[in-house]
Amino acid sequence: MKNLVFVISTSRYANTGFGGHYYSLLTYIYVLKNTYNITVIHINDLNNTLLDEVIIEECNIINISSNDDIDTYNLIKKVDIGVFFSNSSKSQLIKYQLIKKGAPVIGVKPGGSNPKYYFPYYDYIICFSIENYQWFKKSYIYRSTSIITKLSNRVLEIPINRKRINEFEYHLDNHINILRISKIGNKYYDSFVKTINLHNRLSKDNIKVNTVIIGIIECEEAYNKLIKLINNNCNIVLLTDYKYTYNAREYIPLFDLVVGVGRGFMEAVSEHKNVLGISNKYNIPIVVDEYNYNIFEEYNFSLRNNYSGKNEIKEYEKIKVILYNAGQSKKNREYLNAKYNSNYNAIKVLEYFKNINIVRKTKVHYMLFDYIVNNVLKVIKTINNKIIKK
Repeated sequence: MKNLVFVISTSRYANTGFGGHYYSLLTYIYVLKNTYNITVIHINDLNNTLLDEVIIEECNIINISSNDDIDTYNLIKKVDIGVFFSNSSKSQLIKYQLIKKGAPVIGVKPGGSNPKYYFPYYDYIICFSIENYQWFKKSYIYRSTSIITKLSNRVLEIPINRKRINEFEYHLDNHINILRISKIGNKYYDSFVKTINLHNRLSKDNIKVNTVIIGIIECEEAYNKLIKLINNNCNIVLLTDYKYTYNAREYIPLFDLVVGVGRGFMEAVSEHKNVLGISNKYNIPIVVDEYNYNIFEEYNFSLRNNYSGKNEIKEYEKIKVILYNAGQSKKNREYLNAKYNSNYNAIKVLEYFKNINIVRKTKVHYMLFDYIVNNVLKVIKTINNKIIKK
């Protein structure tokens, strides 16, 4: 079997170790582990991350810190493909060493906003979103040096854990049940506000509703604001304990509606759920359906979406139709699940990797320059982050 090396970074100043791209990496591993020998180099500056909590027998996970000296020549004896879920300085050094070994390198852009100034060189670039894909394709620099592919975020079907579901059900009753899974931080705070706005609006219309928010606390300030926003409402439940946040997607089958952002959208539609998306133009989440799906997809179902097809009153009425019109609810769920099967099913990852070959368009000494530039920019970014933290 060919040897596949994944590289990912967890930084004190950049993330918590539990973001969506960690789950995307795990999806890649689970899909590819029977076809490739897999090694993961985890540049880990934190003690507790998602990758520290999983055991994958067919996969070798190597943890190093960003300060460790590393010689990939000795650490990885043989590599056929390198895949980077990280653009950190250390990962770029590893990339340069893999290139010297003759391996093609793949950079994954797992959604998010377009690069502002710079994105490192890779032979192949995978874009999760149309937004990112179009940005790279319009750039002569990347178009002329990399093979760019849109390969949307991929998710595996959610396994049924009956024990966890039975233990969780006491949080619910016969009301309409709405779920929002997200890290609790300033970045996603607006989505909580809009979810609670919807809860209050449904309650005002005498619709019995429970809303459950599950997420690890990324920012104490955002957490405290959220507690205040909930205002002791007994029908809004906030769960931050590890026993709930770990693999929280397993609770999706219990809910009538899921507020899905990014990867959360794909996980919900894999379970035949009606999904509400977030648009900057509305104060509540809105139904994702055949009329607005393409706009949500363009931004990878992120919070940057500016969809404004109808006024908010009509969008709210669409939610009630989904809740109380069984035929329309089923039609929309089937539409969204079909999108999962065609666009987000994880099997497409295997098809992509089978077609990877060395097709390097750029000379190796240019890549060294690329590494140096990236290092300088990362140092500047780190200094700025430390100043902000103070």
